[in-house]
Amino acid sequence: MPRDITTWQPQNGSNNDLGTAVVTLRLMDTPLIVDKKQNSGGKKGRSGPPLANLNAAKTGGGITRLTLGELPNTMRRQLQNARKYRRFVEGLVVEAHGGVSATQAHLIDEAAAAEVHASVCRWLMRTRLEKMSVADIARCSEQILKSKTIRNKAIERLKLDAPPPDPWNVIDAEANGKAT
Repeated sequence: MPRDITTWQPQNGSNNDLGTAVVTLRLMDTPLIVDKKQNSGGKKGRSGPPLANLNAAKTGGGITRLTLGELPNTMRRQLQNARKYRRFVEGLVVEAHGGVSATQAHLIDEAAAAEVHASVCRWLMRTRLEKMSVADIARCSEQILKSKTIRNKAIERLKLDAPPPDPWNVIDAEANGKAT
């Protein structure tokens, strides 16, 4: 059987009775059904992914990794190689910077997407070369080169070769009152 609850709510953030509205809530008396047989389906402590598995890892910035778009089943190998490349680059970033920020996650996504694009173009040239015109082949080659350039720029912006920051510089700056 439903119950009605009437409350007063201030409008426009006012604290007096002049700007109030009546709100009526209708509550339904429905029992809460809880299934007690819910479990994860495995033995505690022995199920789930192995330790240090990066397939479902979260980046250090608190966001989950960006996903690659799905490709047709005929390009399963290209997608697997792109995911392998992404995990490799994420590992390099974690090793170099201690975690993956949101900006770095987007740069990794840009590099992985460029790698997917290049692999799709290589697949087209490998499997459909006889059916392609000279202009199509030239365009595919151009797209491979363009995607490699995009990938290289994204990797360069990740600054994987940069030396780690010297903690003494930060301490000296703070001691001199010049915190950066």
